[in-house]
Amino acid sequence: MVLLTLAEVLNAVIMSFIVGFIFSDTLAQHLRGVSYHMHHLPGLQKQGFLTTLFSKQELVNILYATSIVAPAIVFHELGHKFVAMGFGLYATFNAAYLWLALGVLLKLLNFGFIFFVPAFVSISGSAPPLANALIAFAGPGVNALLYWISSYLHEKVSRSIESSHGFGIHNGFEKHFGKAVVIKFTARGFKKQSLKKLHDKVLIANALFLSKEINKFLCLFNLLPIPGFDGWHVITNLVLAVSKPL
Repeated sequence: MVLLTLAEVLNAVIMSFIVGFIFSDTLAQHLRGVSYHMHHLPGLQKQGFLTTLFSKQELVNILYATSIVAPAIVFHELGHKFVAMGFGLYATFNAAYLWLALGVLLKLLNFGFIFFVPAFVSISGSAPPLANALIAFAGPGVNALLYWISSYLHEKVSRSIESSHGFGIHNGFEKHFGKAVVIKFTARGFKKQSLKKLHDKVLIANALFLSKEINKFLCLFNLLPIPGFDGWHVITNLVLAVSKPL
């Protein structure tokens, strides 16, 4: 049995780049929003260090957003697909192009809030209620796993920044999703030649923070017991499984 067809891979790639485009402006704030308080380093400030270090072209913004948002969506749907296949069902990954078009339109119209369904898995066949509950839970479950992985790696990178670059992160990341991520540093023994390495680590730390927040949101949002949501399918199928006569 083929796990992923060529059509599914193409759908995932196209969907990923469209989603990256939709969120490129929002997440680009986090590229420009890294704030360094480099006391005792007036030379770097005079050279326009901040503006030159974080200036990015639009394509870079799209790729940055794609690398953060797309995995959370793709792996969510693949969780549904592979668990369904594990129960012997036929499952196909699909890009929701009409919804994606709506998302692009809302972005172009500068809507403050964008809601759309970027992808879905179509499942054929029948399975017992407990299996259906597990299939429905698989998507949010994958997001929960990605949240834990992102949190763990974010903590490691943050500690690495502190230890290897002599910076103390005072306020850490601003925990208000949708606002620019701000990291406040105090320079201690800063070496000029480590700027590039520091920039890369901060960029990775930003991406991991955003990945953590996005996966947390997708997990909790999809588990809401609302008709059509994963949480609704989990609860209704668990009720059917428990109430099914022996």
